[in-house]
Amino acid sequence: MRIMIRFSKQEAIRYVSHLDLMRAARRMFRRANLPLAYSEGYHPHPILSFAMALPVGAASQGEYMDLSLAESMPCDEILRRLQDVQPQGLSVTGVWIMEEEAPSQMAMVAAAKWRLLFLDADRDSLQQAAARILQAETVMVEKSNGKRIQQVDIRAGIRVLCAEKAPEITALLDAGSRNNIQPQSLADALLCGPSLGRVMVERTALYGIKDGELVPLENCDGVRHE
Repeated sequence: MRIMIRFSKQEAIRYVSHLDLMRAARRMFRRANLPLAYSEGYHPHPILSFAMALPVGAASQGEYMDLSLAESMPCDEILRRLQDVQPQGLSVTGVWIMEEEAPSQMAMVAAAKWRLLFLDADRDSLQQAAARILQAETVMVEKSNGKRIQQVDIRAGIRVLCAEKAPEITALLDAGSRNNIQPQSLADALLCGPSLGRVMVERTALYGIKDGELVPLENCDGVRHE
């Protein structure tokens, strides 16, 4: 049985790394006494993956895990067990069955909604920067691939950008394997260079595509609501 688990990563664990978050999830599954399915080989481990890793220091209202179980269970029972043992800062908010032939959650992701709070920038400057980006045909930022720094145009990946509540900015950015715009790249573009100011980042939603429209990941094809 393959399931989709939606959860939030809250303020208490904002700075927990992706690897440590995965370890915490595995401990939660064991405490919940779920019948986990394990990989084969010399070092078997639970068959678990995440839709998209969060940057360290980012919180989230809507993250997703793809977990395989060795036995079938009702989704409401899985949800109850997980909520009974969830660690501080991690809150499980939904469980759904995934079709076995459905693509990975990582492959489903097409866009992410972000909230950026600029602690050292003023409202007018941010609103002017957001207007400049929306009017521009190209938005160049520096990105590193680990070996060298290159200039990358992120404009096409900025689907929505709203600065009405500046210094809080909300944005809908391309995400996933095809095109992935990091919120830090947007922050750099808004501040006209590598960000020196403090920015608090929160991912508020992940979206896939169904019938040509963006939908929450749990509403994509291959996910059953029972």
